[in-house]
Order: sequence, then structure tokens, then C-alpha cells
Amino acid sequence: MKQERREIYIYIAIAFVFSLLVHLVWVFMHNGDANYMWNGHLSLNTNDGYYFGSGVQKVLNGVHQYNPLVPSMFDRGLVFVTVVLAKLLPFSIDTIMLYMPAFFSSLIVIPLVLIGKLYNKPFWGFLSALLASVAWSYYNRTLAGYYDTDMFALIMPYFILYFLIKSIKEESYKELFIASILFALYPFLYESGSSISYALAFMFALYLLFFYRKEKFIYVFIGTLFISLISLPMSNLYQSLIKIVLLIIVYYIFSKKEFSKNQTIYFTIVTFVLFILTSNALFQIYGKLYSYTFKGVTNDDIHFYDVFQTVSEASGIPFFPNPNNPYANNVSYRIIGSVIGFFIFIAGYALLVLRKKEFIIALPLVGLGLFSHWGGLRFTVYAVPIAALSAIYLLSSIAEYIEDKKAQYGFLILGTGALLYPNIEHALKGYNPGPVFQNAEVKDLNSLKKLSNPKDYTLTWWDYGYPIWYFANTNTLIDGSKHHDDNFVVSKVFLSPSATLAVNIARLSVEKHVKVIDNYKKYKNIWETAPEKFIMLDTKKKKHLQKPSEGVIDYILQINKPNQKDPNKFLQDLASDNYKLPKKTRDIYLYAPLKMATIFHIIVRFSNLDLATGKELRNVTYVPTYAYKKDGDYIIFANGMAFDTKKGNILYRVPTRNKENKVVYKTATLPLKYYIATTINKDGDINIEPKKYHNDARYVLLYVRNLNMFIIMDNETFTSNYVQMFLLGNYDKDLFELVIKSPYSRVYKLKK
Repeated sequence: MKQERREIYIYIAIAFVFSLLVHLVWVFMHNGDANYMWNGHLSLNTNDGYYFGSGVQKVLNGVHQYNPLVPSMFDRGLVFVTVVLAKLLPFSIDTIMLYMPAFFSSLIVIPLVLIGKLYNKPFWGFLSALLASVAWSYYNRTLAGYYDTDMFALIMPYFILYFLIKSIKEESYKELFIASILFALYPFLYESGSSISYALAFMFALYLLFFYRKEKFIYVFIGTLFISLISLPMSNLYQSLIKIVLLIIVYYIFSKKEFSKNQTIYFTIVTFVLFILTSNALFQIYGKLYSYTFKGVTNDDIHFYDVFQTVSEASGIPFFPNPNNPYANNVSYRIIGSVIGFFIFIAGYALLVLRKKEFIIALPLVGLGLFSHWGGLRFTVYAVPIAALSAIYLLSSIAEYIEDKKAQYGFLILGTGALLYPNIEHALKGYNPGPVFQNAEVKDLNSLKKLSNPKDYTLTWWDYGYPIWYFANTNTLIDGSKHHDDNFVVSKVFLSPSATLAVNIARLSVEKHVKVIDNYKKYKNIWETAPEKFIMLDTKKKKHLQKPSEGVIDYILQINKPNQKDPNKFLQDLASDNYKLPKKTRDIYLYAPLKMATIFHIIVRFSNLDLATGKELRNVTYVPTYAYKKDGDYIIFANGMAFDTKKGNILYRVPTRNKENKVVYKTATLPLKYYIATTINKDGDINIEPKKYHNDARYVLLYVRNLNMFIIMDNETFTSNYVQMFLLGNYDKDLFELVIKSPYSRVYKLKK
């Protein structure tokens, strides 16, 4: 027994160190790179990390007190764990956040090795742990610097799976109790973990009812499990603690006293009903799936553009690589690193379920991985560990036909090495997410922190919201989680050619948002007594108090209510110099990093919309691209277009059909009004070199030298606040003050 334990400990230790070293590759490669560093530390490589980092700052440094959207340590387990570690360890917050993902994600090796031990095949678990811990998608979302809940979201289901399988194999209530404790903790460590918990629990319950329905113990198991899944109206931490206390009480009762089968069935029915009444489980699972598959405009009385259409992680990916772009995201590569590996995984899982039927419990995790074809690449990661177990199981099953033991091990090691190779190569050579903000960009945000007040607001695109919190200590209107209807407001500020409209909608939205926050604090527990204007209606006309996390534009327009404003007249009024604004209570800043030019074509979609009908207002042209080569008078762009520098035309190919109904391509021409080259100097001044071509042309070509990027745009987009203020440096000095300028970003302060 001691020898067996020693073997397991050795396997876990080797697999953990292997995983940790690979997860630290990004640190080894870029530590010391000045562009990646801030205050002597590598900066984080995921935007969401600064959401949780801001929560840690709030607890330890007492900042963000005016921002109700910053998470507390009692709601978000990652904040809680980080705060505890920061108090126990002699390291800075930045150091802890940098290394936490690599350490915690490497714990995935423990349940995989233990699953192998359950079947007296620890070597199977060990090889699976090596593969799972560094597989493409798992590495991408857990490498050092990827400070996000993925480090918990991905390991918890497999610890749970291990204890569920062990409880079945050994008919052990103790193991089921441990699984239930983990279920209770999961939503605290990963807020969206409830849906995964429900799916695993349902599959476990169905499995027991199908194969063991005559056994009394299964009803105790299922009933206990449902206690861990109930939902309580309190913070995630307190929910978890109360459920753990309940589980301990139930475990003690069933461990000390014998009950009849009917009594255990009644217990299960009661806990199941309690679970259904409190959790809204089926609707929650459906809602999650719908949110990742719905693409379009929202269905309120006023129509807003849906953000999931623009989130790359929520966009479906093909099962297999495109021969013309083999490194583009696809299901097979992200789950296990190769197409062959993917087929080995599918065949291995089928064989695993056929021989060891309890692995059907893992079907929701496999399903989530395959759902990424429709729902987006983020789902692939849930299938990685079970894919590793399945693939290595198939290799192990083949190896059983080899009589020589050394040859068996040799085959397994070579097979595992072949599966590992593309994933290791991806980590060592192919993947560098880079920091969210480079050193120079953080310097600009630090400058904003020095000249602003914590009560102030910075309006920028939601991608940059969390870093604004963390580095500038100002509030935002939209961010990585509040990026729904108010995207319209920020998009309108940037896309509108009217500086007056931009200032008025910014000031109105911020001041009203502050009112919503104050009102919510005052009435959240007695919301029925709140002033009528703060009582909102959802699409089903159900009343609720307007929350700070909801769109302030909904409150301003009184959306879905009988007194709902006409959005078009509202915008028309806002463009007037005489529009009466609320009293100014804080400063508002407009911020855009230079790199925002690469995503402005996405930003414009949110306000290029008739809110009354949901239809586009106009055909916006904003096409960023890069020079591929120069050919005489022509600059050939990476997107296939070309710029005739002599005649001032953009050439592009348009598909059409000939007389034989075959698709042929003809060359079309876009005459340019201007070609403008810009250079941003070290001091932030913008040098502009314009060249005029055709007086009546509808398009402009802008060359941003600092990005080495060309942008083809229509004249109206050229006159937008964003292009004029942030790419050309032109602004209304009566309405704005330029407070920060550099080659990396610009910040304007509203004067009204």
C-alpha cells in the first residue's frame, strides 16, 4: 500500500512540475521585456484579470469605493483567494496574480492521476495528466498571467468527476459527500459554474436511476447532491458556507441512522423540489446556451445591437482546420492539438463508456467541448481533460495486445509524445497573447490616475474598462461585464460627427448612472417604494429596480414603459447646444488607445442603428488593413485591395456571373477624396500629410504610420469624433481639453 501511494505521489509530482514549467514558458520568454513590464512585473495577458485585480485592490488598498461593479471578496472566490494569499505571502499583488494561474491550473493533474488509480492504471492517469495540463486550449486559458477564474473553472469539474465516479465504484457515501462539498464551493470559485454543476449532477442522477434504481443508496446520494445545488438569496461565499453546513448535518444523520428506501426516496423528492424552486436550473442552462448562439438585435421596445456578435470567444469555430489557414482556431486543435488526436479522443471516449459505463457522467464536459463549434472557442477547454483520458485510454487498450511489457510502455510513451508534441510546440513557439496594455500604455493610464479623481468617469470601449479601473482608478460606463445597451452610448460618442452630441450624451449618461447607483443603494431592499422613474420593466413587463449593472440608456429612455421616449427625437434634442444637462458632479474623460483603430469597425455597429426599428442607419465603410507589397504605382493590401497612388483609386475585386452563369471577378474602383498619412511624434503631436485626389469622391484613405495600418473609410466616418480627435488630433476646444497625448493613446476631458 505504501509503495502504491508513493507511486501515485511521484506521478502527481512529476506531472505537476511538468505542467507548471510549461505554464511558465511565457514568463521565461518575456520577463525583462520593457514593453511587457510595469513596476518590475510582467503585466497580465487577459483583460478580465483586471476585474478581479480591482477587487483585490478594493479590499487591500481601499480604492474603487465609488464603483459598485468592482467585485467583493465575498462574491468572487478568485478575489477571496488572492486576498488571503496576499496576506499570507511576502509577495506583491502583481506577483501573486501573475503566477496564480500556472500554479492552480496545474492541480488538474491530481484528479486525472487519481482516476487512473481508481482502475489500477495509474500510468494511464499520469500520461493523461501530462497531456491535459498543457493541451492547446487549456494552456491558452491558464498560462502565467492569465489571471481569471478559468484556473478554478476547469479543475473543479474534474475533482468532482473523480469523487462521483469513486462514490459509484465503492458505493461510498463519504466520496459523494466530498463531491457535494465541491459542488457547493464551485459557484463561489467560478460564478458561472452553476450551469456546469447542474449538467454534471443531472447526468449523475440519471446514471444512478438507470443502472442502480433498485438500490437504496442512490436516493441518499441524489438527495444529498441536490442540497449542494440549491440557490440562496445571498453572496456566493455565504451560500457556499450554508450549503456546506447543511451537507455536514445531512451526512452525519445518514451516517448514524438507517432509513427505509421509501424514506430515502421522500428525501430525494423534497431536495429535488427545493432545488428546482430555488435554482431555475433548466432556464439557466438554456439561457447560457441561447446567449452564445443568439446573433442579432435585442427584442426590447427599443432595439440595441447584441454584443455577442462581436465577441470572438462567442463565435463558432470549425471542427477541423482550414487548409488555407491551418493555424486558425478549430475544435480539434484547441481540444487536443491535432486532427488525428481529435479522432483518437472520440474513439477513446466511446470505448471508455462502452467498457466503463460510469464515464457517461462526463458527457456534459465532452458536449461542452463539441458545442464550441456553435457557441465559441471558450467551450473547448472543458473537454480537454476527458479528451486526454480518452485518447490515452485508447492507446492503453491497443498496448494491451503487445505482449512484451517494455514494448507496451514504449508504445504508450511514443503515442503520448506524439499527442503532446503539437501542444508543446504551440506553447513554446506559437502562442504569445502579449500583455493587455504595454508599458507605455500603462504610463498614460497612470498619468490619468494622477490628474483625475476616483469619482470621475472614463468613457472608452468595454475592452479597456477593467484596466481603466485597475491602473487609472476611475469609473467606466461600460466594461467587460457591463457591455450591453450602454455600448450604444459610448459608440455614439465616438461615431457621431457632432461634438455637442458627444458631450451631451456623455454627461447625461454619467450623471444619470450616478443617480441610479445612489438610488439602488437606498432602495435595493425596499425597491417597491422607489420613485417610479427608477422602476423598470423587462420585455415581459415585469417590474424591477434599475441596477447599476444595467444600461443607463434604458433608464434614460424609460425603455418598455408607457412613457418610453422616442429615441430618434431624444438624439436630435441631444445634438442641440441648448439641451439642458444635469448638474456636473464629476469630470468625464474620453480615452482611446491608438490600437483601438483596429476594432473601430466593430464599435460603430452599436450606434449605427435606428433604435426604433433595429435597422442600420447607413452603410458605414471602415476597413483597416496592412500593406502586403508595393508594385509600381500600386500598394497591394493584405485584404486583396490595392491603392493606385497615381490616380487616387482603391481597386478591389467583385464577384459576378458571366453568360455561362459561372462566377467571375471584375475589378471595381473606389475614387478617393483624400489620402492622408499621419505620424505621431514622441510628444504626442500628430503630423498630417494630406493629398487630395477627387473633389466629389466619397472615400478617404488614412495611413497611420505608428500602426503601419491603412484605413479605408467613407467621408461621414472620416468626420466622426473618433477619427478627428484620436487619429488626427482635431477637436472643439470649447468642449474638450486634451489632457494626455502620446504615441500610444489620447485622453480628452469634457469641459461641460
